[in-house]
Amino acid sequence: MARLDVEWLAFTAGLKPAVRRTADPARAEEIVARFTREGAVVLRASRTAVLGGREQVVLYAARSHDLAAALRDAESSVLPGHPPVGDALAAHRAVGRALGFPACCVDAFCARLARGVDRLVDGGPGGHAEDYISSRAAWVIAPDARVNPLLMRAGAQLVSFYPCRFDCARAVALAESLRAVVAARDAGAARGLMATLARAVVIASDGARAQVVVEAGAITRAAAPTREGVGDPRDVALADALVGAVVGDDGAVRGVDPVRGEPGWCVRFDARA
Repeated sequence: MARLDVEWLAFTAGLKPAVRRTADPARAEEIVARFTREGAVVLRASRTAVLGGREQVVLYAARSHDLAAALRDAESSVLPGHPPVGDALAAHRAVGRALGFPACCVDAFCARLARGVDRLVDGGPGGHAEDYISSRAAWVIAPDARVNPLLMRAGAQLVSFYPCRFDCARAVALAESLRAVVAARDAGAARGLMATLARAVVIASDGARAQVVVEAGAITRAAAPTREGVGDPRDVALADALVGAVVGDDGAVRGVDPVRGEPGWCVRFDARA
């Protein structure tokens, strides 16, 4: 599948008011130069963020200095890797608005943030991956593959936020608009992207995930998502453990995460195929 910078394409098509990008410090100037050549105003966060234990430069691109500055300033008190300052929920809402995310999805994220993004319930045990928590909250019987957010690190996405539900009408409308833009530019890439997104995904509570085939309620095939042919070792280990596992009607996949005591969760993005 051809690799397209879908976030940037959404911005240039007018579907997003701004773009937030993180980069290794050595690559930041290259990205700033490319975005500037393509007509964006690009500002840096006043300090680096820490993501996955790595120091990252945070860049904000918009069509005007005011829009880029508004996004930068909104996130300044809640940069990853630093203690939040002031009203963190208000800051995250402002960031979501500046990036053009649906208000309902921003509200759902803020509700999880107030509870603890690593907790399933108020006062419950923490330590779960944020993607796992958001997937369980958004789970529906027939999710829409266009809003599949679980393959971002494999480079496959239309949305760059956690939908409040995997059939959220606002999120689906935004994703469909972008799919149409991608298709107009490269029909083959759009078909390949949708074929990737429209597969069932199991996510474990540590954030490991695998694309699976479910037949008669059981997983018959499983594979780790890959980017340029490389899969995360945690994803590979999960895929190896999944074949033969039973998927409950609620999405629960029992027995794949005994350490944290929570089941894996299967999102049937193939349900509408």
